Amino acid sequence: MNSFIETLNSLDQEMILFLNSLGTPFWDGFWLLITDRWTAIPLYGWLCWLCYKQHSLRRFLC
Repeated sequence: MNSFIETLNSLDQEMILFLNSLGTPFWDGFWLLITDRWTAIPLYGWLCWLCYKQHSLRRFLC
């Protein structure tokens, strides 16, 4: 199990380094938006709304 996590971590680091090496002005704004911590708030709000629409309020809260 530990080997799997280490492999996954290594692949993650390689992917981030590759994407970071593509640093062109075109992608700078995109990556700043994606890595901003406040970007996730609307995403989680939308996911909560979607769960609420799929299920009743009682089931959504329990």
